Amino acid sequence: MQKQIIEVAINGAIKEIEIKEIPIIKYPEILKTLKELPKHFKDLDKKDSSDILEQIPYLLSVAAPDIINIITIILDGQLTKKEVESLGATPFVKIIKSLFEVNNYQEIYNILKKAMAQLPQAQQKVSVATPKIN
Repeated sequence: MQKQIIEVAINGAIKEIEIKEIPIIKYPEILKTLKELPKHFKDLDKKDSSDILEQIPYLLSVAAPDIINIITIILDGQLTKKEVESLGATPFVKIIKSLFEVNNYQEIYNILKKAMAQLPQAQQKVSVATPKIN
């Protein structure tokens, strides 16, 4: 399992945050917090990781509460919601950047995109090969 360690200042003290791959069991909890986020993320599928990182200031301006909740869930008790809210922009962006890198979302997206493109072809082959029964 890939991981990164990030140091952040919380109330004048340095705290090490371990950014690790998010277990699949956490995703339902994360997805429940998304509420209005999809409309803010439209067209992100057409961007690479660096373009997405450039969008962070905009996303923070319109989706900060949801993003803070998601980061709090992902950090799994390493920081409280209040501590995440108190982070400066630099450590906050470093956490998000590390999450993208450790979880390799670009590769996941590419795998799913390729699989989805092949799906209609696979369905078509199955329907051609399956005899109709009246």
